[in-house]
Amino acid sequence: MSEERHEDHHRDVENKLNLNGKDDINGNTSISIEVPDGGYGWFILLAFILYNFSTWGANSGYAIYLAHYLENNTFAGGSKLDYASIGGLAFSCGLFFAPVITWLYHIFSIQFIIGLGILFQGAALLLAAFSVTLWEIYLTQGVLIGFGLAFIFIPSVTLIPLWFRNKRSLASGIGTAGSGLGGIVFNLGMQSILQKRGVKWALIAQCIICTSLSTIALMLTRTTHQGLRQHKRSYKFELLDYDVLSNFAVWLLFGFVSFAMLGYVVLLYSLSDFTVSLGYTSKQGSYVSCMVSVGSAGTTNCGSHC
Repeated sequence: MSEERHEDHHRDVENKLNLNGKDDINGNTSISIEVPDGGYGWFILLAFILYNFSTWGANSGYAIYLAHYLENNTFAGGSKLDYASIGGLAFSCGLFFAPVITWLYHIFSIQFIIGLGILFQGAALLLAAFSVTLWEIYLTQGVLIGFGLAFIFIPSVTLIPLWFRNKRSLASGIGTAGSGLGGIVFNLGMQSILQKRGVKWALIAQCIICTSLSTIALMLTRTTHQGLRQHKRSYKFELLDYDVLSNFAVWLLFGFVSFAMLGYVVLLYSLSDFTVSLGYTSKQGSYVSCMVSVGSAGTTNCGSHC
């Protein structure tokens, strides 16, 4: 009984020290960050929805551009592999530098990093609208837009855990559904503009929508209290954690995510063009492509309630 009381007393002391952000009895500094689990967190959730809408949702709309490029041979010398590679770069090249972006996030504020991403994405879409050669599309609609997506998405995923604890699964599910809603809007909306005004104005419209919504989300973005900044100052960043990389289960997870994303991207980008190849119209192809986004929006919300 005395040992149990001693352990309870030890935990009480630890909890009090953790709440005050002081050194614990073992000499380690612990910083407590209060999680409101609501309140202004609902505005943060709205910002997270807008970020997903303007990044993953907008990126899924590349299926419409891919079908248009292949059908009309828009850029001289462009092959099927070229246009597929552009979409692949938009999805991957920025995320490839995720460790660097994470390192920058621990040096600068989250608003600064996301602001850079908004500039990258807006510039990429605007420059792509006025591109006339294949290499320009590679750099704009491929590389630069990929960096924009990564600079916005990677810091934004840290927002929900700062504002929600008991309702974190619900908030994450609702926030992630923004990508599905964006996919529906950009697949159907950009297809309509593309048919009536051409690819140039479709890209300009997408630039305006994404930049405006992401800027609104940036204005709503907040982090909780001083604790996060103290944690970031005391945090020692490691580009590669060899303890993690030596874990076989981690490599299994890497493999699962890689193959899952491979199948998802191929399906996401090729459905519209495949529908057109069957003899249907481009508009009907956009309907089929947006069904992937409908499923994405629905399953994330269902999962958040399970």
